[in-house]
Amino acid sequence: MPPATISLQPDSGLDEAAQCGNGLTDRGTGPFVEPLPRVLNSLAQEGRLNGISRMVARERMVGHTTSRLPIVNDRMRLSA
Repeated sequence: MPPATISLQPDSGLDEAAQCGNGLTDRGTGPFVEPLPRVLNSLAQEGRLNGISRMVARERMVGHTTSRLPIVNDRMRLSA
């Protein structure tokens, strides 16, 4: 995918994170889920990102979300 067409849409990145998350999809609640679309929208609209910057922003969004999935899963499992 050319860098200029790299999506910063939350749903696209969250879907990719779920594919990398070994079947885990629950991102939990709280201060992570709600602000994510705002941050990504701000980056896309106001960030003046070039292709490389868009790639890095997307990789970080997917990476942070993928890292969150097992943490949420462990917390849910321990509280059950």
